[in-house]
Amino acid sequence: MPADEGCATAEAPRQRAVHRGAAALAMATALIAGAALPAAATEIVRPQRDGERTSVAMSRAERVAAQVSRSANGKFCPAPTGTLHDNWHDPRGGGRLHKGIDMSGNRGDPLVAIEDGVITKSESDSYGIHVALLGNSGHGYWYLHNERNLVKVGDRVKGGDVIALMGDTGSRGSVHLHFEWWPSGQQWSQENPYPLLLAICR
Repeated sequence: MPADEGCATAEAPRQRAVHRGAAALAMATALIAGAALPAAATEIVRPQRDGERTSVAMSRAERVAAQVSRSANGKFCPAPTGTLHDNWHDPRGGGRLHKGIDMSGNRGDPLVAIEDGVITKSESDSYGIHVALLGNSGHGYWYLHNERNLVKVGDRVKGGDVIALMGDTGSRGSVHLHFEWWPSGQQWSQENPYPLLLAICR
């Protein structure tokens, strides 16, 4: 095999990952700005064809791509540009404990499916805008305080697909993802997701 052919083959996944990150950021920026989007932009974000580029600043897109393209045991960081906080079981008002962990970031940052699976919730209530994913592993995951959901109940997603945008709904003034892990697949069966995310959000 010619030397340059091997390099081109190795470069292709990175190019596709950069396009994926750029697409996610371009869509998020347009949504937050209230810009009109083509119908295709409301679909789950998947990699673009080789050779396509967007005008979004590639430095930030590459940061997203570096996370979205990398997985650990088939799982992806749910907030690729977020900062992970170890606040499981921090005290809350009324004697309650924090039953998830938070990832801080910027309004409109992409939130992605941690693994392949199906969307079981996509709604807005006192928790804010939130979405739940039942993974093919049988584990459940809950994403809360979203700015906007980009999926509906019954949608099948791939790990790394953008499913929502980070926000502060239900928690005004504090833009972050509240993330819960339900190993049994059932809501309210939370376990500490920090060790899981520490391994994949690097």
